Amino acid sequence: MLLNFFLGGLIGLIYYLIVCQISHNLYLVKATPLSTQRSILFLYFGGLIGLFLGYNMNNKTANSGLRIGLYFGSSLLIFNSMLINWEYMSNETKLLLLGINFGLIIWYSYCKVNLNKKKGKKLKDSS
Repeated sequence: MLLNFFLGGLIGLIYYLIVCQISHNLYLVKATPLSTQRSILFLYFGGLIGLFLGYNMNNKTANSGLRIGLYFGSSLLIFNSMLINWEYMSNETKLLLLGINFGLIIWYSYCKVNLNKKKGKKLKDSS
């Protein structure tokens, strides 16, 4: 178990560094405001792709280190693109990324509720 977390951390850092380097080579060779926006969007969508791949991996396989690594690297990419680069984003890019994030949160919540209904579990009432 500890080996999976260590391996996942290494895989996550490697995924993060590869996507950042590709983004830098593609868009930041000649720094303009448009290339900065494209670089930020590339980082964000690289993070979403990693989350999608990690989420769709089978939980029962021996690739739990890879799944943990994709989650970790993708979280770093999304954190980097959304929070660290917030002041460099245009208002349109901010609106796009926030809309995508809220849409994904709603979709994930909807899938969780439907999965619990299929399994026959009741959600805990907070009252």
